[in-house]
Amino acid sequence: MRLHRSFLKQVSTRVMPRPNTLPKEQRLKKWKIVRGDEVMVISGKERGKIGTISEVSRKTNGVYVRGLNLA
Repeated sequence: MRLHRSFLKQVSTRVMPRPNTLPKEQRLKKWKIVRGDEVMVISGKERGKIGTISEVSRKTNGVYVRGLNLA
């Protein structure tokens, strides 16, 4: 369904975007973890499960673990 732009101007649902990266002073300097490492989750809903790292995001100090739901 398409809305006319005059209607869209009245209903502003725009939210300020959250920055995806951390400031440089908060980022980790050295990483001892790389893609392909096996890790165990130590907290949260998936605690105790083991998975393989599929991606390392150094800008957000995060990792993506294959096979686990860490959203």
